[in-house]
Amino acid sequence: GTDVSYVQAHKGLDDGIEFFGSSTFIDHAVITGAADDSLDWGQGWTGGAQFVFIRQFDDDAGYGIEADNDAETPDADPVSEPTIVNMTILGTAAPTDEQIGVLLRRGTGAHIFNSIVTGADVCLDLDDDATFTRYEQGRLEINNSVMSCATNFREQ
Repeated sequence: GTDVSYVQAHKGLDDGIEFFGSSTFIDHAVITGAADDSLDWGQGWTGGAQFVFIRQFDDDAGYGIEADNDAETPDADPVSEPTIVNMTILGTAAPTDEQIGVLLRRGTGAHIFNSIVTGADVCLDLDDDATFTRYEQGRLEINNSVMSCATNFREQ
């Protein structure tokens, strides 16, 4: 139930901000130049984020969001299912590797609203059956959002 406000993570050598479970809520977060993923979650994060700005640089950028439930057991409880509102992800125009704006996999759920993803090779990538099951359950949704990338949606 921790609240975190007004945070900037700039040019860290790994993920910008990462949640391992919990119900932590973060607002007014700026993540720029993370050497890996900018916002990363797993192991049952059920909190949320509001007013998030992500700017990926072209040197070491990973994913804007890398979202998992659990790598070994995608159906493990509690299921990652954060609410993300008012987020902007700006990818780089010249990625060194394929850049993905939002990667949802390994059984994660999420509720993403009022967000923009642009400048990546792929805006949204959904992976594996467990993640699609979250969608069918109504535990994975993206509403009132704009995605504009070379490829807007990919499933694997």
